[in-house]
Amino acid sequence: MKNRNCLSICRWLALSVLIPAILVLSSSVACAHPLGNFSTNHFAHIEVGADRIKLRYVIDMAEIPTFRELQRLTGNGDSAPSSAELDAYAARVTEQYADALLLVIDDARVPLRVLETHAKLLAGAGGLQTMRLQCDFVGTI
Repeated sequence: MKNRNCLSICRWLALSVLIPAILVLSSSVACAHPLGNFSTNHFAHIEVGADRIKLRYVIDMAEIPTFRELQRLTGNGDSAPSSAELDAYAARVTEQYADALLLVIDDARVPLRVLETHAKLLAGAGGLQTMRLQCDFVGTI
């Protein structure tokens, strides 16, 4: 009877330590990539003024989309692009976004003009990189 109680207490103690440890360890892994290595996330912030509208458009690419873009940019996925190549890429893509984004006020399309663009590479999982592209636009009302 004593051995059975001791064994029961030991199991309870082991589970009370093991289960929180598993939860803590698994949550830290999930925080690293909440949407996965294949995702491309888009964010748009619209700021309305009296005579103009500002739009900040942000694209976050996970490792796989970044790898594909870097292959197009540099011709291979192994070498990192120079800052000039990254700036030229950001300028080219931002112009495409300015043409593709649709801002309509009173049934009239408002053309967007590029104010500023930034692209940066960040460390990702497995030694790969992620890319964040931030584009600032303005449209006159």
